[in-house]
Amino acid sequence: MFEHGFAYARSNAFYSKTLLWQWLRLPGDVLFALGALLMAWDFIVKLRPLFWQAAERTEPTPRPEPAE
Repeated sequence: MFEHGFAYARSNAFYSKTLLWQWLRLPGDVLFALGALLMAWDFIVKLRPLFWQAAERTEPTPRPEPAE
């Protein structure tokens, strides 16, 4: 990029030369994605009781049947 400019660093010619570096990023990217999924699962598990309480409050109470 410093020798050929910013446009070269975004071209296919540049990325075909850096294929090894792109593959070396894979383990770190996978760990990052697994961490994000774990964090999302943890949020859902910990917030689930709040959703159940909100659902119970919004459900209508059943009306008694009229006597015959």
